[in-house]
Amino acid sequence: MDLQKEQYATIDREGYWDTPTPHDVVRDVISSGQRVYLRFGGLPSGYSRNHRDRSVEAGISVWRGWVKGTTAVVDLRQCDGLSAALIIGERARSVYVVQGKEIGQGSDREPLLDSDTATARKVPIERIVLLLT
Repeated sequence: MDLQKEQYATIDREGYWDTPTPHDVVRDVISSGQRVYLRFGGLPSGYSRNHRDRSVEAGISVWRGWVKGTTAVVDLRQCDGLSAALIIGERARSVYVVQGKEIGQGSDREPLLDSDTATARKVPIERIVLLLT
């Protein structure tokens, strides 16, 4: 991945836009961090909802990403642009690393996990980098 050509935005844990994260920090998190599913806010009881039309998804919406220390990189390159807006809108919520069986794709092209197998643990994240393109 050529981070010089990638576009990304950085927000802090309070939900404010932050100074851009240096390319070498992002590269380090991606190359040596833990590859995970991320969720902003806890697991829903049952299934996730599509915020656009209030329909129910077939599972629990998560985002692919990496975590290292207190930095999370969220991979939004294959997702609908609205997905990025939703994450940014919910950025001040707690960050969870989620495990479970991937069963498909949500309406914003995000991964969906089986609600029966999904488990989550809260992680102390100080900086969230949104990988956009």
